[in-house]
Amino acid sequence: MPSLEYETFKMINPGLSSFARDPTAAAASLDSLLDEAKRVVPEDMWNCSPVEVKATAGLRLLGDKESEAILDEVRNRLETNYPFVVGNERSVEIMDGKDEGMSHSAHCNDFADV
Repeated sequence: MPSLEYETFKMINPGLSSFARDPTAAAASLDSLLDEAKRVVPEDMWNCSPVEVKATAGLRLLGDKESEAILDEVRNRLETNYPFVVGNERSVEIMDGKDEGMSHSAHCNDFADV
């Protein structure tokens, strides 16, 4: 079983939903995260390293039109500006509320070293 050699955590504010009227700016707001990924992932692994964006509650609260426009721009930016692998349509999506809760629980356990 492969093991994790290095892990980094970086968070940005404001979130994607803050850019409801500017999907291009929403996508660009992820650049610092993707630049961090390029910094820590060896260059010879970029083209086989998957990247996913799982949006959370803020984007769920926007209307379908606004949230889909943001997700479309995010996917486009990932595919055109970065060397990482963007998989199927589920690679860039709004995370289900139940999954978001599980994710927060797992991160809390990680921080508590449980």
